[in-house]
Amino acid sequence: MAQFRQGLEIGLWGLGLINQMVLYFVVLFYCINTLYEERKDRSILFWKSLPATDTMTVLSKLATAVLVAPFLAIFATMLLHVGFLVLVSLYAALHGVNPLPFLWQPALLGKVWLQMLATVPVHMLWAIPGLAWLLLASSWSKRVPFVWALLIPCLAGVVYGFVETASRLSTPGSWFWEHIVGRIFSSPGSMLFRPWNWREGPGTDNPFAQAVSWDRMHAVLVAPETWIGLVVGVILLAAAIWLRRFRDDS
Repeated sequence: MAQFRQGLEIGLWGLGLINQMVLYFVVLFYCINTLYEERKDRSILFWKSLPATDTMTVLSKLATAVLVAPFLAIFATMLLHVGFLVLVSLYAALHGVNPLPFLWQPALLGKVWLQMLATVPVHMLWAIPGLAWLLLASSWSKRVPFVWALLIPCLAGVVYGFVETASRLSTPGSWFWEHIVGRIFSSPGSMLFRPWNWREGPGTDNPFAQAVSWDRMHAVLVAPETWIGLVVGVILLAAAIWLRRFRDDS
């Protein structure tokens, strides 16, 4: 029963992986295009005529990316879990097996759902600098913001590698790619998309649960990288707000 419970938990987390992949690309393209498209289609003139400041507008777009979209993805995952359990229960009942003691375990479902919900505020704190950069690129790019948003960090990583190699005469490290480029690229997703190697936890047979375990979430909250990145994110958001205030491509 313990092995079955563990396998069922892995299956529940695996079902949510599809929604997390969709969430990643939705948030990525939303942040990159949201401030650019309103200038491109001239709808920014309409929004500026409303009693909403640039600060409120940019923060509402950030809140959509870090709160609304993840909660919708989690709700869809919960429905997927229930639908999956219903189908498997019907299959088990047709073969003379009572599915209630095996599949419908409220403690297990509650644990998985609670951990998914708890990842939202933790991931929000960690993802703000990456999403703020995407919003900044969207606010100043005159065309193809996707290229600028992703090309500049990659080019900066290459230059950083050359400088480090020339100064130390050694193979460049991966710090910049992991903490800057990797953070930007993985911010639209959930904690499942981030290699949480700031604080290594004990091994487990369930990599999905380990990625969002309470120990890992606590490690992220107390990590200096999280709060330093939050300060950087606030600066980037302020720049995005300032650019939106004065740039309408007119």
